[in-house]
Amino acid sequence: MTTEQAKASDPRPRGRPRLDIDDNDVADAVAELIAERGVEGLTFNDAAEKLSVSRATLYRTIPTKEHLLAVLLVRSMNEMNELVADALKRIDDPAEQLLALVELQIDAAIRMRQYMPLFFGQGDMPAETYTRWQGWARDFEQAWVEVVRRNMQAGTLADGDPVITARLLLGACLWVSRWYRPTDRFTAEQIRQSALDLVNSMVPPRAAGEA
Repeated sequence: MTTEQAKASDPRPRGRPRLDIDDNDVADAVAELIAERGVEGLTFNDAAEKLSVSRATLYRTIPTKEHLLAVLLVRSMNEMNELVADALKRIDDPAEQLLALVELQIDAAIRMRQYMPLFFGQGDMPAETYTRWQGWARDFEQAWVEVVRRNMQAGTLADGDPVITARLLLGACLWVSRWYRPTDRFTAEQIRQSALDLVNSMVPPRAAGEA
């Protein structure tokens, strides 16, 4: 291979600093660092090192630790929006929609457990991200409320206040992030199945008999 060919095959010659930073790469790096050290242990220097960029390069794109957390939170919010929207679009039956939401949330609580506190508004956030999170939280909860309401109307959940019921169900799913441990005797599949069984057990006797 000639010198010219070698240069052409190397998109970033040695010694040239990396200047472009992708948000997904940032989110991945932040998630890994939080898994290793927790939110409090996340530092700007560690993030730059994980991304193989200089502090100055990272600073030009993401100026503070709070903005690093924001990148991860925004990606996670978008991911949850897409998963929920896809499930509700694919599934027509309210009972199956509710089971899908529970399964998605249990899975997310396990996968995102190290940084799940961000979804509760913990961790300093830039003002614009905090405002965006508030709107997202309202809309996300409302999606659950509407599915619960349709189940109550269909008789597949006992009558009650759909907001209270939705919050209880969603809260139980989110709490998995606090106690799940990969080394524990409970597998992720066992937890998901137990949650689905619990929701199925909530079907009123009359509706179960009619089925």
